[in-house]
Parts: sequence; C-alpha cells; structure tokens
Amino acid sequence: MLTRTLAFIAVLALGPAAAGERIEDEKYLADLVAAIESANSIVVSEHSFESDLASPQGSRIPEIIVYSEKTLTPAERQKLLSTLRSVSASKDGGAKFCGFAPHHTITLLDGPESISRLEICFVCDEARWNARAGAAPPGLIGAFRRFLPELGLRPDRDWHALAKAAVSSPKRPRPHVR
Repeated sequence: MLTRTLAFIAVLALGPAAAGERIEDEKYLADLVAAIESANSIVVSEHSFESDLASPQGSRIPEIIVYSEKTLTPAERQKLLSTLRSVSASKDGGAKFCGFAPHHTITLLDGPESISRLEICFVCDEARWNARAGAAPPGLIGAFRRFLPELGLRPDRDWHALAKAAVSSPKRPRPHVR
C-alpha cells in the first residue's frame, strides 16, 4: 500500500514518465542488491578493453588483460550493499554518449559459475548488467566511483598506457576469462 501511495505521489510530483523511470530505477537497484546478497562470492576486476590500443591501422589488444582483481570479503560486501542502498533512483546526470568501453567488472558467482556480470564505463558514466535489460540508474556510477578506491581500484586511469605497458612486458598479467 505504501509503495502504491509513493508511486502515486511521484506521478503527481514528477509526471507519469519521470515517475515510471524512477520506479524502474528503484527496481533495478533492488534487483542488484538482491543478486549481490544471494551470490556466493563477488569478484571486482579492473581490466583492459579491446580498443585500448586502437590505432588507425586497426591494432587491438589480443586478449583482455586484468590489472587488478579483488574477491570481496564479507565486510566489503556489506559496505557495497550499504553503498548501493544509499543510491538515489533520481535521473540526475546520465550518460555522456561515448563508445562504451568498460574497464571494471563486478562478477557475481555461485561457486565457480558466474551468475551475472555488471560492466562499468566511468568515461560514459554507464553500466551494463547482463542479468537485466535497461539502463542503470545514474546514481549507480557515482556509488561505484566512491566504492572502488576502497578496494584499491581506480575509476580513472590511463588505459592506453596500461595496455601498452602490459602488452610490451615479458611477464603479462593473466587474461580475463570471458
């Protein structure tokens, strides 16, 4: 009953389209929180993207390179859940319209099997989750921008320089299995 009342108030205050988007964003966040709660483990990775070495000659990275990977501890999982629960479902901000090039992935696992993957591009401020259609709420990107440094990961790096160094290094990081 309370949910319907709040939805009705949102329709009156924001108009039907905005209220519908807000409700969809709230469902997206609730689904993500539920998936994180039910996953046996969560792995957050920082990695290359195939076009990091793109050149006019068409040079691309032959395989995805993982620069850093972190399996969340129970305390880190709770911090992530707390961060996500504080995300506003409002439509402040939005995509910057670039070519989606995710360099961070959150993989939810059930034993050795991947349940789902959320890929994040901080250049576009966009996330794509293979378990759910539709755009991620804009507030989600800011939440991950605040959370990742707590794991020792950085949202903004010189991805081209990292890829170039990794490809030319005799001891390359292990490829990310997709």
